Amino acid sequence: MLIDEQNVDEIITTIRTLHQTSIDQRRYDLTEYLIEFFQLIKQDQQINLLNTFHLLTNLLRDYVDRAALKIEFLKAKCLEIIYEILINETNNENNIISIIQFISELLINSENVQEKFLDFNGYEKIFHFLDHVYSPTIDFINQLLILMTEKTSLQIDNSLTPVDILVHFINPHIAVILIHWIPHIIDISHQHHIIHSINIIVSRSLQNKMMACSNNIIYSLINILFFNKFNDKILLDNIFSILEKLARFSINTKEIRHICQLFNENTPFKKQLLRILITAAKHDDPDTQTISSYFDLQRANSGIILPVIRRWPSISSSSLHFSFHCWLRLNHELESYSYDVRRQIYSFYSDSIGLESFIRNSSIYVLVNDRRELAYIEINDCDELMDGCWHSLTIIHTAQRPSLFVAAFQAVSTCYLTVYIDGLLKKQIKDFKYIPLIQDPISLASIGAPSQRPRLLTMNAKNDSLHISTTIAKTMQPFKGLFSSKPKTPNIRPENQLLNGQNNVIIIEPNSQDAIFGESSSLYGQLASIWILAETLNEAQVKHLHSMELF
Repeated sequence: MLIDEQNVDEIITTIRTLHQTSIDQRRYDLTEYLIEFFQLIKQDQQINLLNTFHLLTNLLRDYVDRAALKIEFLKAKCLEIIYEILINETNNENNIISIIQFISELLINSENVQEKFLDFNGYEKIFHFLDHVYSPTIDFINQLLILMTEKTSLQIDNSLTPVDILVHFINPHIAVILIHWIPHIIDISHQHHIIHSINIIVSRSLQNKMMACSNNIIYSLINILFFNKFNDKILLDNIFSILEKLARFSINTKEIRHICQLFNENTPFKKQLLRILITAAKHDDPDTQTISSYFDLQRANSGIILPVIRRWPSISSSSLHFSFHCWLRLNHELESYSYDVRRQIYSFYSDSIGLESFIRNSSIYVLVNDRRELAYIEINDCDELMDGCWHSLTIIHTAQRPSLFVAAFQAVSTCYLTVYIDGLLKKQIKDFKYIPLIQDPISLASIGAPSQRPRLLTMNAKNDSLHISTTIAKTMQPFKGLFSSKPKTPNIRPENQLLNGQNNVIIIEPNSQDAIFGESSSLYGQLASIWILAETLNEAQVKHLHSMELF
């Protein structure tokens, strides 16, 4: 294979064609072809690296099955060869930029490549060559910022403020590289652009601050102050702004020692460093004020999976009490959660019955699902939960046995449903049917995680319900009319319309929650201090739980 200005386009086309052709129909083995191609790039000093890697970058950017093609590049040992090429290109900024643009395109939106790149120590080996780039373009800088967040675009306004309502900080390795690169950049405005963007990104949300504090961002910022005599006010203001925000949230002993070492040097920053230490000692970040530890649920499948509950304890031989209490903080920023899903609070399912609670828009839903029907209630106007702050939530099912006189005319017991937010009563329904004692194990139980239902329950057992024994029928009967809300297209049964009119209780077909309310998903937020009780709670006890807070 020979590479020159005339045939490099042809080689790129061949790579594309080979990858799109089935293995048994290929003229050449794709991996061997790529290995030979990269070896020739390394050996031939006459090759235009700028143009070659520009074409490779465009191939990855425009290719439909880019994920599979990226794996082929890795199999061809491209990282190792590119590292050897860069060693000989330290005096050519444009070639370094072109190569790193290709690496950036290789990394973006590809967990497999990022994992291999980390194993290769690529952030240290390859991005270290940024130290030889002194005059980058703003587009190149933005491409690296995109790697920090994996946004397809990162819009910056005239005041250097990213206008994304929410930016997820997911690649701290690039942030560390950019911080170390700042002193090498000649253009002060480009330095401002990088540090201000990092400032906005790392402080944008609780998750971003957690990511920054656990990945040496504080140490890296102190490090560049150690070895570089900055005198630009805007740059320094941004550096110390980041340090104060992160130190207020979390700082470790290694970083404190590093700050003290710099403080003992002949540095003009002693006043700012002292302020950082005082700020760290206060530990008064709003995100950590009342919460010492919590579960952070940010992925669609995040959550807490409980072991099988063999037997639900109960003070009654025939009825069930159920109380759920937690502190939660819901994601509320745009793009921080999916809008068309059920943000699951809890889900408890046996083979015969299931209990769920979830959040959709600004409403809390509580439902019970059995083989015959699904009953639910909507507690709307819960906007206070969507303010990005911590709130306590308590949901209580209290079984009520009728008196002997009433029992002579009423075979079905009632159930009180009460919902409290921040210790204050939000909703109370007094004439629900009680939840009978669950005789079979609760095999699928989760908190904050997507709801799962047993196969027996998800099967359409409506036609089989007539053949159920009298004992089981009596056990299932009390579920009629348990909870309520307004589904998209509820199929309300005629025999339950009176109950529906009185309490907004809606009875629909069993296992129809996915079709009515959307797919079940993670809570998308934080959970702390979770209580699950097989007994009821009164108002005073709920207030006491709320007043305990979470220090």
